[in-house]
Amino acid sequence: MDKAFLRNVVSDQYEDLKDVSKTIQRYDSKEIARFVNNPAISIISGVRRCGKSTFLEQIINLYYKNNFYYFDFSDERIAKFETADFQTLYEVFLEKFGKRQAFFFDEIQGVPEWNKFVNRMKKIGHKCFVTGSNSNLLSQEISTYLTGRHIDKILFPFSFKEYLTYKNINVDLDSTKSRTLIIKEFKNYFKIGGFPEVVLTNDTSILLNIYSDIISKDIIERFRINDVSLFKEFCNYVISLSTNEFTFKSLKDNFNIQNITTVSNYLDYLKLTYLVYEVKRFSSSLQKLNKYPKKYYCIDNGLLNKVGFGYSIEETRFLENQVFIELWRNNPQSEIYYYRDKDNKECDFLLLNDRKVVKAIQVCFAFKKIDTRKREIEGLLSALKEFNLNYGEIITFEHKEKLKIDGKVIEMIPVYEWLLK
Repeated sequence: MDKAFLRNVVSDQYEDLKDVSKTIQRYDSKEIARFVNNPAISIISGVRRCGKSTFLEQIINLYYKNNFYYFDFSDERIAKFETADFQTLYEVFLEKFGKRQAFFFDEIQGVPEWNKFVNRMKKIGHKCFVTGSNSNLLSQEISTYLTGRHIDKILFPFSFKEYLTYKNINVDLDSTKSRTLIIKEFKNYFKIGGFPEVVLTNDTSILLNIYSDIISKDIIERFRINDVSLFKEFCNYVISLSTNEFTFKSLKDNFNIQNITTVSNYLDYLKLTYLVYEVKRFSSSLQKLNKYPKKYYCIDNGLLNKVGFGYSIEETRFLENQVFIELWRNNPQSEIYYYRDKDNKECDFLLLNDRKVVKAIQVCFAFKKIDTRKREIEGLLSALKEFNLNYGEIITFEHKEKLKIDGKVIEMIPVYEWLLK
């Protein structure tokens, strides 16, 4: 690739870098510092348009002003960029900027053998940051291409805390005025979700574009799906029934798909793009673990509402999905399961660390019906007893209460409070 041409692209891209000094900082300063100061190659991944590029620019602004190289490989002008062009790009960087400390590569993974160049730069002392684009190569796959150590970070759409920060709302749950405003804003966040562009504009039609890009560019094009119509129908169905239980066989029969492997592949594609997350029913038996029905949760309530026929989805399922997203966000090293005992009593979520159950969480929108209250408490209590836990939580929409039953403490917490812990 011509050096003068690359120099022009580099100059244009530097001019396009945004002033992110006033954008929402996605992680606290200490966490970002640990990520930056680790000499390993840093990989930032996440669902499409959740803010990965902005996060790169925030790190540049905080730590590497005038001490970085940046290149965005999604630029259509360099669609034919090849492995040999890395050396030319490096020469352009040195000639234009001199020696600098860090490389920031956005959408690099579409370039063949990019890992060799990144590893070479790391070996000669540069810090390297890479974003994992769902349209080409995902975080799990990136890892296999790198030699040596690397550090990963998954970026999500805005949390409720980040949403309130963007809205410039003071979080003071002791203040009646502040609490009232927080509840009002949560009801909006609960349905529109946390994709930055949607929060910025309050335009949920953007979600359809995001979803379309994920399905078409990140999956159909990449994995060369033949029956596009069937696959799109399959995706809509799985997302619409988020929080429900599925078996591969039930999905196979429902769509008249010829074999189980195709169903498994379709679900894997959705998981690889971070669009959905799979939750298995807990069992100490590996055979039963794989045999039991699985649940799938959508990455964002806004997508669930817009794509998954939200008008027909019960509010309790939106709440369960919201709780799951937060558990996924805040417990990246934990395993998440659901639990059902021999009497069919269910607990929505178990958190496991090193294969040990450390937390049990139930979700219930409201306790207006006595039968509902009894069912939800008994399901949680069963899990607490089974795994010898003394404390459990029931996340509600607004109800607040604390109980002690059979020596176990059960706390009912409004979801907006729980999200702001």
